[in-house]
Amino acid sequence: MAREVARQRGIQQGRVCALTAVEMHPTFEHYKTILVRRRRPCGVMYHYQIHPQLGWMYARMQTWFPFLIQVGINGRAWLAQQMRREQLPFQQADNCFVWIEDFAHAQALLDQQLQTHWPELLGSLAGQLNPLHDSIFDDQFPARYYWTCPQSEWATDMVFRRAEFLRGLMPRLVRQGLLSLQSADVLRFLGHRVNRSGAVPASFAGRLEIDLKAGWRGNASSSA
Repeated sequence: MAREVARQRGIQQGRVCALTAVEMHPTFEHYKTILVRRRRPCGVMYHYQIHPQLGWMYARMQTWFPFLIQVGINGRAWLAQQMRREQLPFQQADNCFVWIEDFAHAQALLDQQLQTHWPELLGSLAGQLNPLHDSIFDDQFPARYYWTCPQSEWATDMVFRRAEFLRGLMPRLVRQGLLSLQSADVLRFLGHRVNRSGAVPASFAGRLEIDLKAGWRGNASSSA
């Protein structure tokens, strides 16, 4: 939805839109003489922008105390911004770089991401989300955000020099994936819980399909 807004308005850089939702988040409840931590449905705001350094990203803020923030960034979108600044030609399809003129230069730019001063960068994003932070937490009760990484992915991309080599290899890769992975594996990859035995839980209420059309030599494949 945010990308469609950016397309319609011709936004190439800067803030795109803010979307609101109601989600379960931890907050505090006054109980007798103490504060108790509780999970409650509360309003959240998703801010989408094309950051000058990070590219496409979002930052979500909980509108109830303690105003928790979650930031979602994509290393490839970040790398694309770096290559544009360096005027390094490349071609990108969705979240994949299909061609880069100088891979060594691109790798050097990617390595620069490891030197990021995260508290400074994320603190600047928090300032955009909650400009009243300093007035809420004044000099008598100063507080700053403590940043953690709840989820991260370290990816290795492979680029083939000759398309015909990949065309010959692709059927084998697809067949291996179909015969090796089951529905429970797909559910786990998408963040759903599975039983310790590896089976799909009986309480799973989503849609699950078993596809026999792509079977090979009598072996069935499955997908979720």
